[in-house]
Amino acid sequence: MKTSMKTGPRVAHVATIDLTVHALLLPQLRALRDAGYEVTAVSAPGPFVPLIAAAGIRHIAWRHATRAWDPRSDLLALRELAGILRRERFDIVHTHTPKPGVMGRIAARLAGVPCVANTVHGFDATPDDRLAKRIAFMGAERAAALFSDLELYQSRADLRRAVRTAIVPSSKAVFLGNGTDLSRFDPRAVDVEVRRAVGQVKGVSEVQAEANNGWQRLKIKTQSGKDPREDIFKLVKTNGWSLRELRLERGSLEEYFVRITAEQVQGTKAGETQA
Repeated sequence: MKTSMKTGPRVAHVATIDLTVHALLLPQLRALRDAGYEVTAVSAPGPFVPLIAAAGIRHIAWRHATRAWDPRSDLLALRELAGILRRERFDIVHTHTPKPGVMGRIAARLAGVPCVANTVHGFDATPDDRLAKRIAFMGAERAAALFSDLELYQSRADLRRAVRTAIVPSSKAVFLGNGTDLSRFDPRAVDVEVRRAVGQVKGVSEVQAEANNGWQRLKIKTQSGKDPREDIFKLVKTNGWSLRELRLERGSLEEYFVRITAEQVQGTKAGETQA
Protein backbone atom coordinates (compact mmCIF):
# COMPACT_ATOMS: atom_id res chain seq x y z
CA MET A 1 0.00 0.00 0.00
CA LYS A 2 1.46 3.34 -1.06
CA THR A 3 0.99 6.49 0.92
CA SER A 4 1.83 9.99 -0.12
CA MET A 5 2.79 12.85 2.13
CA LYS A 6 0.65 15.90 1.59
CA THR A 7 2.66 19.10 1.24
CA GLY A 8 1.59 22.70 1.03
CA PRO A 9 1.82 24.93 -2.03
CA ARG A 10 5.26 25.07 -3.60
CA VAL A 11 6.58 28.64 -3.63
CA ALA A 12 9.81 30.03 -5.05
CA HIS A 13 11.34 33.40 -4.21
CA VAL A 14 13.64 34.71 -6.92
CA ALA A 15 16.47 37.22 -6.36
CA THR A 16 19.72 38.02 -8.11
CA ILE A 17 22.20 37.14 -5.37
CA ASP A 18 22.21 34.94 -2.29
CA LEU A 19 22.94 37.93 -0.03
CA THR A 20 19.48 39.34 -0.83
CA VAL A 21 17.88 36.04 0.12
CA HIS A 22 19.79 35.76 3.39
CA ALA A 23 19.74 39.39 4.52
CA LEU A 24 16.30 40.54 3.31
CA LEU A 25 14.06 37.57 2.60
CA LEU A 26 14.97 34.87 5.11
CA PRO A 27 12.40 35.83 7.78
CA GLN A 28 9.67 35.80 5.13
CA LEU A 29 10.80 32.42 3.81
CA ARG A 30 10.85 30.95 7.32
CA ALA A 31 7.34 32.26 7.99
CA LEU A 32 6.06 30.63 4.81
CA ARG A 33 7.77 27.36 5.67
CA ASP A 34 6.30 27.38 9.18
CA ALA A 35 2.88 28.05 7.67
CA GLY A 36 3.14 24.82 5.69
CA TYR A 37 4.48 26.01 2.35
CA GLU A 38 7.25 24.18 0.52
CA VAL A 39 9.75 27.01 0.09
CA THR A 40 12.64 27.37 -2.36
CA ALA A 41 15.01 30.28 -2.96
CA VAL A 42 16.41 30.86 -6.44
CA SER A 43 19.48 33.08 -6.88
CA ALA A 44 23.04 33.12 -8.10
CA PRO A 45 25.26 30.86 -5.97
CA GLY A 46 27.45 32.48 -3.35
CA PRO A 47 28.87 32.33 0.18
CA PHE A 48 25.46 32.77 1.85
CA VAL A 49 23.93 29.63 0.36
CA PRO A 50 25.11 27.40 3.27
CA LEU A 51 23.46 29.82 5.72
CA ILE A 52 20.23 29.70 3.74
CA ALA A 53 20.34 25.89 3.76
CA ALA A 54 21.13 25.87 7.50
CA ALA A 55 17.92 27.85 8.03
CA GLY A 56 16.00 25.01 6.40
CA ILE A 57 15.39 26.71 3.06
CA ARG A 58 16.10 24.85 -0.17
CA HIS A 59 18.24 26.79 -2.67
CA ILE A 60 18.52 26.43 -6.45
CA ALA A 61 21.49 28.05 -8.17
CA TRP A 62 20.64 30.49 -10.95
CA ARG A 63 24.11 30.47 -12.47
CA HIS A 64 23.66 33.06 -15.22
CA ALA A 65 22.14 35.67 -12.91
CA THR A 66 24.10 38.93 -12.77
CA ARG A 67 23.35 42.32 -11.28
CA ALA A 68 24.51 44.29 -14.34
CA TRP A 69 22.27 44.56 -17.40
CA ASP A 70 23.82 42.85 -20.44
CA PRO A 71 21.67 41.65 -23.38
CA ARG A 72 23.62 38.47 -24.11
CA SER A 73 24.04 37.25 -20.52
CA ASP A 74 20.50 38.34 -19.65
CA LEU A 75 19.09 36.20 -22.46
CA LEU A 76 20.98 33.20 -21.09
CA ALA A 77 19.75 34.01 -17.58
CA LEU A 78 16.14 34.28 -18.76
CA ARG A 79 16.32 30.95 -20.57
CA GLU A 80 17.94 29.26 -17.55
CA LEU A 81 15.35 30.66 -15.13
CA ALA A 82 12.45 29.62 -17.36
CA GLY A 83 13.92 26.13 -17.45
CA ILE A 84 14.21 26.00 -13.65
CA LEU A 85 10.63 27.14 -13.14
CA ARG A 86 9.27 24.80 -15.81
CA ARG A 87 11.11 21.84 -14.30
CA GLU A 88 10.15 22.58 -10.69
CA ARG A 89 6.47 23.29 -11.41
CA PHE A 90 6.01 25.79 -8.59
CA ASP A 91 2.53 26.92 -7.57
CA ILE A 92 3.71 30.45 -6.72
CA VAL A 93 6.71 32.46 -7.88
CA HIS A 94 7.57 35.66 -6.01
CA THR A 95 10.24 37.88 -7.56
CA HIS A 96 12.36 40.58 -5.91
CA THR A 97 14.50 43.57 -6.99
CA PRO A 98 14.36 45.15 -10.47
CA LYS A 99 16.24 42.71 -12.69
CA PRO A 100 14.86 39.40 -11.36
CA GLY A 101 11.52 41.18 -11.14
CA VAL A 102 11.48 41.76 -14.88
CA MET A 103 12.94 38.42 -15.97
CA GLY A 104 11.28 36.39 -13.23
CA ARG A 105 7.72 37.51 -13.96
CA ILE A 106 8.12 36.78 -17.66
CA ALA A 107 9.89 33.44 -17.10
CA ALA A 108 7.31 32.32 -14.52
CA ARG A 109 4.35 33.03 -16.79
CA LEU A 110 6.05 31.36 -19.77
CA ALA A 111 6.72 28.34 -17.54
CA GLY A 112 3.02 28.09 -16.71
CA VAL A 113 3.26 29.10 -13.03
CA PRO A 114 -0.34 29.64 -11.77
CA CYS A 115 0.41 32.60 -9.48
CA VAL A 116 3.11 35.22 -10.06
CA ALA A 117 3.83 37.99 -7.57
CA ASN A 118 6.47 40.70 -7.50
CA THR A 119 7.74 43.00 -4.77
CA VAL A 120 8.93 46.41 -5.92
CA HIS A 121 11.81 47.30 -3.60
CA GLY A 122 12.48 50.41 -5.67
CA PHE A 123 12.73 51.45 -9.30
CA ASP A 124 16.02 51.61 -11.22
CA ALA A 125 14.94 54.94 -12.74
CA THR A 126 13.91 57.94 -10.65
CA PRO A 127 11.70 60.81 -11.87
CA ASP A 128 14.85 62.97 -12.07
CA ASP A 129 16.74 60.63 -14.41
CA ARG A 130 17.13 61.45 -18.08
CA LEU A 131 14.19 60.63 -20.31
CA ALA A 132 15.91 57.79 -22.18
CA LYS A 133 16.68 55.93 -18.95
CA ARG A 134 13.15 56.41 -17.63
CA ILE A 135 11.63 55.09 -20.86
CA ALA A 136 13.90 52.04 -20.88
CA PHE A 137 13.56 50.96 -17.27
CA MET A 138 9.97 51.96 -16.63
CA GLY A 139 8.95 50.46 -19.98
CA ALA A 140 10.50 47.16 -18.87
CA GLU A 141 8.59 47.38 -15.58
CA ARG A 142 5.33 48.00 -17.40
CA ALA A 143 5.90 45.05 -19.73
CA ALA A 144 6.85 42.72 -16.87
CA ALA A 145 3.81 43.75 -14.84
CA LEU A 146 1.61 42.34 -17.59
CA PHE A 147 2.84 38.87 -16.58
CA SER A 148 2.08 39.11 -12.83
CA ASP A 149 -1.02 38.61 -10.72
CA LEU A 150 0.05 40.85 -7.84
CA GLU A 151 2.43 43.80 -7.39
CA LEU A 152 3.57 44.62 -3.85
CA TYR A 153 5.17 48.00 -3.13
CA GLN A 154 7.41 48.86 -0.21
CA SER A 155 7.09 52.57 -0.94
CA ARG A 156 3.82 54.48 -1.22
CA ALA A 157 5.55 56.92 -3.57
CA ASP A 158 6.53 54.08 -5.92
CA LEU A 159 2.99 52.69 -5.82
CA ARG A 160 1.45 56.07 -6.65
CA ARG A 161 3.95 56.58 -9.47
CA ALA A 162 3.27 53.13 -10.92
CA VAL A 163 -0.49 53.65 -10.95
CA ARG A 164 -0.25 57.25 -12.20
CA THR A 165 1.99 56.30 -15.12
CA ALA A 166 -0.09 53.19 -15.98
CA ILE A 167 2.73 50.76 -15.18
CA VAL A 168 0.26 48.67 -13.22
CA PRO A 169 -3.51 48.88 -12.67
CA SER A 170 -4.56 49.84 -9.16
CA SER A 171 -6.57 46.59 -8.92
CA LYS A 172 -3.42 44.52 -8.50
CA ALA A 173 -1.16 47.07 -6.75
CA VAL A 174 -0.87 46.65 -2.97
CA PHE A 175 1.15 48.66 -0.47
CA LEU A 176 3.39 46.31 1.52
CA GLY A 177 5.55 48.76 3.45
CA ASN A 178 8.99 48.39 4.91
CA GLY A 179 11.21 49.80 7.63
CA THR A 180 11.12 50.24 11.39
CA ASP A 181 8.24 51.23 13.61
CA LEU A 182 9.81 54.29 15.28
CA SER A 183 7.23 54.26 18.05
CA ARG A 184 9.05 51.28 19.51
CA PHE A 185 12.03 53.55 20.22
CA ASP A 186 10.09 56.51 21.61
CA PRO A 187 11.79 57.62 24.86
CA ARG A 188 8.36 58.62 26.15
CA ALA A 189 7.47 54.92 26.30
CA VAL A 190 10.16 54.32 28.91
CA ASP A 191 9.03 54.24 32.54
CA VAL A 192 10.09 57.56 34.06
CA GLU A 193 10.26 56.05 37.55
CA VAL A 194 12.70 53.37 36.38
CA ARG A 195 14.92 55.96 34.78
CA ARG A 196 14.82 58.18 37.86
CA ALA A 197 15.59 55.30 40.25
CA VAL A 198 18.59 54.14 38.23
CA GLY A 199 19.84 57.72 38.02
CA GLN A 200 19.95 57.88 41.83
CA VAL A 201 22.29 54.88 42.13
CA LYS A 202 25.68 55.89 43.52
CA GLY A 203 28.24 56.33 40.74
CA VAL A 204 25.67 56.95 37.98
CA SER A 205 26.07 60.33 36.29
CA GLU A 206 23.54 60.09 33.44
CA VAL A 207 20.79 57.78 32.18
CA GLN A 208 19.64 57.72 28.57
CA ALA A 209 16.59 55.66 27.72
CA GLU A 210 14.73 54.24 24.74
CA ALA A 211 12.01 51.70 24.17
CA ASN A 212 13.29 48.70 22.24
CA ASN A 213 10.69 46.21 20.97
CA GLY A 214 8.82 45.98 24.22
CA TRP A 215 11.89 46.36 26.44
CA GLN A 216 13.29 49.45 28.13
CA ARG A 217 16.90 49.96 27.19
CA LEU A 218 18.97 52.19 29.47
CA LYS A 219 22.40 53.52 28.57
CA ILE A 220 24.02 54.44 31.85
CA LYS A 221 27.03 56.72 32.07
CA THR A 222 29.08 56.39 35.24
CA GLN A 223 31.47 58.58 37.17
CA SER A 224 35.15 57.99 36.53
CA GLY A 225 36.37 54.80 38.21
CA LYS A 226 32.91 53.73 39.36
CA ASP A 227 31.18 50.43 38.54
CA PRO A 228 27.60 50.55 39.84
CA ARG A 229 26.45 47.29 38.26
CA GLU A 230 26.08 45.47 41.57
CA ASP A 231 23.91 48.25 43.02
CA ILE A 232 21.84 48.41 39.82
CA PHE A 233 21.28 44.66 39.97
CA LYS A 234 20.11 44.96 43.60
CA LEU A 235 17.73 47.75 42.55
CA VAL A 236 16.28 45.58 39.78
CA LYS A 237 15.84 42.62 42.14
CA THR A 238 14.25 44.74 44.87
CA ASN A 239 11.67 46.19 42.46
CA GLY A 240 10.96 42.88 40.72
CA TRP A 241 11.93 44.22 37.29
CA SER A 242 12.89 41.87 34.45
CA LEU A 243 16.53 42.18 33.40
CA ARG A 244 17.70 40.78 30.09
CA GLU A 245 21.27 42.04 30.01
CA LEU A 246 23.61 44.22 32.07
CA ARG A 247 27.03 44.79 30.57
CA LEU A 248 29.91 47.25 30.81
CA GLU A 249 30.97 49.09 27.69
CA ARG A 250 34.09 51.17 27.45
CA GLY A 251 33.60 54.65 26.07
CA SER A 252 35.37 55.74 22.89
CA LEU A 253 38.19 58.28 22.87
CA GLU A 254 35.83 60.72 21.21
CA GLU A 255 33.35 60.37 24.07
CA TYR A 256 36.10 60.92 26.63
CA PHE A 257 37.29 63.99 24.75
CA VAL A 258 33.80 65.48 24.61
CA ARG A 259 33.22 64.83 28.31
CA ILE A 260 36.57 66.27 29.39
CA THR A 261 36.08 69.33 27.19
CA ALA A 262 32.60 69.88 28.64
CA GLU A 263 33.94 69.61 32.19
CA GLN A 264 36.70 72.09 31.40
CA VAL A 265 34.21 74.56 29.92
CA GLN A 266 31.96 74.23 32.95
CA GLY A 267 34.94 74.74 35.25
CA THR A 268 36.02 77.84 33.35
CA LYS A 269 32.51 79.32 33.52
CA ALA A 270 32.34 78.59 37.26
CA GLY A 271 35.69 80.36 37.79
CA GLU A 272 34.53 83.36 35.81
CA THR A 273 31.36 83.56 37.91
CA GLN A 274 33.28 83.47 41.17
CA ALA A 275 35.66 86.19 39.95
